[in-house]
Amino acid sequence: MEFETSEAKKPRCSRDKTPKLSRKERRLMSAMERVAKPGDGTDFKRKYQEHDKLGSGGFGSVFAGVRIADMLPVAIKHIRRKSVDFVSQIIGDELYTIPYEVLLMTKAAPDAEIGLNPSVSLLEWFSVKDEIILIMERPFPALNFYEYVSDMRRFQKDV
Repeated sequence: MEFETSEAKKPRCSRDKTPKLSRKERRLMSAMERVAKPGDGTDFKRKYQEHDKLGSGGFGSVFAGVRIADMLPVAIKHIRRKSVDFVSQIIGDELYTIPYEVLLMTKAAPDAEIGLNPSVSLLEWFSVKDEIILIMERPFPALNFYEYVSDMRRFQKDV
């Protein structure tokens, strides 16, 4: 991943050719390195238990689940590989091909820690045969966007 540097961020020493990255850029770089390589089906089955279906649609299907290591509630999203847009991304010194959704979620919430981001955090992802599996935090209680808008309309009518 390449970043533009401002004049103020140029190396101080002529021997140092590496541009100084801001804290935000370092966090994003670290997050991108974390998601660059997907796990496989064996890792998924070993790390997670899948439970009830939360929803489905053109995007795939989302299930409730838990991370076995600490029983953390997660959302598990299955997307058919043929429905996934991939993007090539330079991370460190290597070129990776990752799902566009993984890139966007990582940029929106670079800290894969529960509750630290305004958006739902992507914890990890897996590439399994004909599908991509995204593991995301599952905040509780939570509403989908439609429920939230409906609740806000009712609230505004009551006020």
